[in-house]
Amino acid sequence: MAREFYGVMADPVEQSLSPDIMSAAFALLGHDAAYVPFPVPAGKVKPALFAARTLGAKGFNISMPHKEDAVMYCDSVEGDAVGVGAVNTVVVADGRLVAHNTDAAAVVQALARARVQTNGARVLLLGAGGAARAAGWALGRAGAAEVIVANRGFGRGRALAAHLARQGVNALAAPLSLPAMRELVPMCGVLVNATSVGMNAPGQSPLPDEVEPAEGAAALDLVYRPVQTRFLAWAQAHGLVAVDGLDVLVLQAIGSLSLWLGRPVDKAKFFAPLRTAALEALARVEKASKG
Repeated sequence: MAREFYGVMADPVEQSLSPDIMSAAFALLGHDAAYVPFPVPAGKVKPALFAARTLGAKGFNISMPHKEDAVMYCDSVEGDAVGVGAVNTVVVADGRLVAHNTDAAAVVQALARARVQTNGARVLLLGAGGAARAAGWALGRAGAAEVIVANRGFGRGRALAAHLARQGVNALAAPLSLPAMRELVPMCGVLVNATSVGMNAPGQSPLPDEVEPAEGAAALDLVYRPVQTRFLAWAQAHGLVAVDGLDVLVLQAIGSLSLWLGRPVDKAKFFAPLRTAALEALARVEKASKG
């Protein structure tokens, strides 16, 4: 029996790659720990958090749809979770639930790995949900000159831009429409897809194919299933640096591990094997989904 246990709370949780990534990480560390998926229905994160603490969990990840709700039920909120207003990592310390967010840093780290310059860049952020909130805040803090939030529901995009502005980010909202994208995409050096298009609608892209990007721009897709999305294929066809969502997933996992262990986990050592574990898990999920 493992000395410690951790887990992930999500709905649905069956196709989460986190158990495979974290199990591989604990094996590499030689750390006696188990990582368990917890199916937690929407609206039930409060009792789940309290139960996990009572049962002796050392920490856990929080995934959709609980990232914003979980903030309310933790004893304290620290680090990036304060600015983002959402939690993806909980540390149990002396019986207290401490909320953190490693999604935000992972976005900047994934772009940095690809040598994408974010300081001074104009960013086009597609989407206005929890992933967009973390990405917009992180890129603003990393020195983006401007973050333009483009969402099909303009009101929601405007609300996110207002939230980011209150956090000190130079942000504005735009409609996610063909005329607006024709004007804005060529003006932006970093394009981030934080919508679910490409995952919930495989083979589709949040941007029309006929939109022309700026030369030398970069594209990051936070969708990681499939790894190669149509958005990234469009970016590569135009010669852009393309960064997939699996990089972000692995980097946020390394961030979570560092918080749980109370010490930095070496990204240079752990990134490649954890990405391999994620790819193998993804292949199994895809095979199972096809029957």
